Amino acid sequence: MENPDPPTVGFTPGSDLAKALEGWVDNPSSEIHLATKKGKVRHVLLEYQLPGGQWVNNSPDLWDAIRYFGPKIVVENPQKVNALREKLQSLGINVRGIIDLDVAEWLIAFKESPETAPEPHSRIPPEYQVEYFMYKLRQGEDYLAARIARIQRKDIEDPLRALLFVREWKDKINERNRPALLNVGIAAITDIWNMFSDSDPELLQEALQFGKEALEIEKSSYTYCALQAIYRALDQHGEADDCIQQAELLGKPCQDTGRRIRRISATSDVEARGEHFLDKKDDLDF
Repeated sequence: MENPDPPTVGFTPGSDLAKALEGWVDNPSSEIHLATKKGKVRHVLLEYQLPGGQWVNNSPDLWDAIRYFGPKIVVENPQKVNALREKLQSLGINVRGIIDLDVAEWLIAFKESPETAPEPHSRIPPEYQVEYFMYKLRQGEDYLAARIARIQRKDIEDPLRALLFVREWKDKINERNRPALLNVGIAAITDIWNMFSDSDPELLQEALQFGKEALEIEKSSYTYCALQAIYRALDQHGEADDCIQQAELLGKPCQDTGRRIRRISATSDVEARGEHFLDKKDDLDF
C-alpha cells in the first residue's frame, strides 16, 4: 500500500485501515479512502496478495478483471481471466456485478451467436436470462413469455416490470401460451397490491380480467387459486369460495403457502396505520 502523505504507514489489527482492508475483497478498488482525526487519507494500491497466492501488480487491466471477476479468481487463474476480459471488452458486453468464469463464457457464446448459445443455467444472473429468453421469444417461442415474466417478478423482484411485460405481450403470443402469462400477471398485481405500491381498486379489477381471459382458454386450478385471493381482497368471499371449489373439482386444491393478501375494505385504515391487513383465509398459491 502507498500513502503519499505520510510516505509510510503502519497499522494494527482492528484499526480503521485494517477493517478497510478486510472489506476490500468484497468491494475492491485501486484506492482506499479513510476519514481520520487528521483529515481524509488516501491509500493507493500498488499490489495485493491473497492468502496462499502470488503478488498481483496494479494496472488498468487488473481493475477491469477485478471488476468482472473479483480479486480471488484473478489470482487463481490470471491467464484465463485476462483472455475472457479481453473477449468481453471486444464484444462490448456490459458486465453487471462480479461474475464467475462459466458465466463469462456463456455471455460470450450468447453475444457471438444467440441462435446457438445454450440455455442459461441457474447461475446465470436473471437479467442475462431475460435477455436470452427475450431473444428466443422474438423468434416466435411464445411459451417463454410466462418464464420471462416469472423471472422479472420472482428473481429480479420487480413485479411492476413483470406486470408491464404481461400487458405488452399477452395479445402478441398465441392463445395456447396466454393463460400461463396471464397467471403471472395476477401474481404480479398481488405483489404490487400487498406492497402498498398501488391502492387503486382498478388494479384488482385488471387481475380479475386476466383470470377471466385465462379461464376462457383453459380451466386451470392455478388460475382459480390465484383469483380466489383477488376476490378476497375485494371482499367478494362467495366468489373466492367458488374458485376454491373449482380448483378442488379439477383435482388440484389450493395450497396454503402462508402468503396473505390485503383487503380493500381495510385499505384506508391500514394505510393510516402503516400496517398490513392479514387474513388466514387468504391463501395464495404462487
